[in-house]
Amino acid sequence: MNYLRNMLMVQRGERAFTALMSLQFFLIIAGFWILKPLKKTLFIAQYDDVPLRLAGFTLDAARAELVAKNVNMVAALGVTILFALLARRSGRRRFIHAIAGLIGMGLLGMGMWLPTDSEVSRWAFYVFGDVFNMLLVTGFFAFLNDTVRPSQVERLYGPIVLGGVAGGVAGAGFLREFISSWPVTLWLALCGVLLACIVA
Repeated sequence: MNYLRNMLMVQRGERAFTALMSLQFFLIIAGFWILKPLKKTLFIAQYDDVPLRLAGFTLDAARAELVAKNVNMVAALGVTILFALLARRSGRRRFIHAIAGLIGMGLLGMGMWLPTDSEVSRWAFYVFGDVFNMLLVTGFFAFLNDTVRPSQVERLYGPIVLGGVAGGVAGAGFLREFISSWPVTLWLALCGVLLACIVA
């Protein structure tokens, strides 16, 4: 009940900001829930028939994905270092634009590379899907924490986070509805549109 009461206490001057931040978080999480099942599906399909041979071991699709999750942890370390460097050298607005630029280049690169159906492109896309979420969510909350005063947190964070929950439902539902009829390049283009809206 306290959660609901705090959400209803958003003040008049805070409503536009709260709505925009909620929309932005909606778009970020919707993009992630489009990319996450897509990257997993493509990766698993790579090893459904022909297992991964790595360092003398033969790994089926599920075990290959466990290896990919470990690669993601190494990528997360690199992204954390990149995040810290960007945050030190630029203001928050430039910082968000720099992150969006990197992700935009990643979407473009994946859009050109994935249609080749190479094994390396599937691995790269698997890692990129997590990097997309990590950079955008971290950048979003860094901006939010710099912008929202401590006295506003209880009122504003509830509606903003609710936007992310709705984004997860919308992104996953939309993907489920059209995954069989849209090529991967079209899904990446849609994520590019979401990214442009986030920057705007």
